[in-house]
Amino acid sequence: MKAGSSLEKVLSAAEFAVTAELGPPQNAGPEVIRRKSEYFSGRVDAVNITDNQTAIVRMSSIACAAIAISCGLEPVAQMVCRDRNRIAIQSDILGAAALGVKNILCLSGDHQTFGNQPQSKNVYDIDSMQLIALVRKMRDEKRFLSGDAIKEHEPRLFIGAAANPFADPFEFRVVRLAKKVAAGADFIQTQCVFDIDKFARWMELVVEQGLHKKVFILAGLTPVRSARALVYMKNNVAGMSIPDKLIERMESAQEPKEEGIRICLEMIQRIRDIEGVSGIHLMPIGWESITPVILERAGLLPRPQPGALSIQDRTVVQTLGALRQHVPAEYKQEEQIVETLNGCGEDSCSSFMEVKMKEMREEKCGTGRRKVLFIDDDPDYVQSVSSFLGKKYDVVTAFSAKQGWAEIEKQQPDLIILDAMMEPKDGFTFARELKEHPVHKDVPIVMLTGMVPQITQTKYNPQQILRFEGADFVEKSAGIEEVISAVDSLLD
Repeated sequence: MKAGSSLEKVLSAAEFAVTAELGPPQNAGPEVIRRKSEYFSGRVDAVNITDNQTAIVRMSSIACAAIAISCGLEPVAQMVCRDRNRIAIQSDILGAAALGVKNILCLSGDHQTFGNQPQSKNVYDIDSMQLIALVRKMRDEKRFLSGDAIKEHEPRLFIGAAANPFADPFEFRVVRLAKKVAAGADFIQTQCVFDIDKFARWMELVVEQGLHKKVFILAGLTPVRSARALVYMKNNVAGMSIPDKLIERMESAQEPKEEGIRICLEMIQRIRDIEGVSGIHLMPIGWESITPVILERAGLLPRPQPGALSIQDRTVVQTLGALRQHVPAEYKQEEQIVETLNGCGEDSCSSFMEVKMKEMREEKCGTGRRKVLFIDDDPDYVQSVSSFLGKKYDVVTAFSAKQGWAEIEKQQPDLIILDAMMEPKDGFTFARELKEHPVHKDVPIVMLTGMVPQITQTKYNPQQILRFEGADFVEKSAGIEEVISAVDSLLD
């Protein structure tokens, strides 16, 4: 671990991370920070504290970060180059670390002419790229920019940077990202994503260069309450790409706020399907109260516990017996896998399993085997279960109801494993439609859910599952062997 922050642990465990943004007040009252913290507590992995955003004087981001820590939040302290020379920057870095800050976001800062004091002098002694390298030098080399040694207590910080996938020239966006990665960025938060197709093309270039393996990328999202907000950003915010059809959709909406939430939820769903994206960064400008609503409806709550094993790690470690039972004897490294898992820690287990699962997925499937369609919007869980299930069956995966229907028509599966909790169409609705289909109504379903402790209090009631003839019901927490057992019993 570079800093040991909760955000770093969540990302390193291959969990889908969630960060959000909190704007400091234009006064000296800490109550605003405490009040806004209630919207984020227990719901995000870290919260960004902006640094005089839009070049308007606000409470210090470092002071607000300290208040946020006292409220139980993990801050990402933003630091801009606009207002400080290199002496002040290094001093503030030491101060932030001393106050318990473990994440920092390195930015150039909005130009002073955008704010209400355009006559002020900017500094820009160093740029954002140099700021990233400076923080890494202080952390990893224990040296100041001058070369003098930091004799003890170097700042242990998880280094973040910003990226704009939309500005012109488009191809240069990935080149600039690569430079920030080379400078020392550990994670990236992007400009607001409204043009999802252009963002997907940018991510394709990122993946082609392998940058997604060197840095964690969080897609920026801003829920809006009106079409006017979209028009303003399109016309006045540099580097924004907002499709006209999105503005037209908001203009025609009877309830613009609800439509803005739906758009944000759709963006989250699509972003989760894009290779190389490690999470989202919510920027509800002046609308922090909507954060818990969006995360709840997106199925991103509860958040993983800091320091806990990721979903695939927990599942595999809990079911070592199933690993011995279901991995064929010809897989010569079985004992090595078990021995390694028994001794691996939380940091090494994810990377080890990623390698081993990739090896197992790449083995050729046999012929004449039964076909299982796995529909679940949790890629980590799908990967974990499919790797072992694939030793006996041909496994096809889909990460949404829409993808699931396409695979049913194309693959004609013998059985479907279906997650109950998906957005926008949940597993119950999908199953009802399937049972009414003249061709596919007899395909057996194994329904999964991860909300067992609260299940009687939610719409995901197991009694609904049992209404579907021939279906089985498995709790995700039960482990891989329960899923495999359910599949075996239905197909055999």
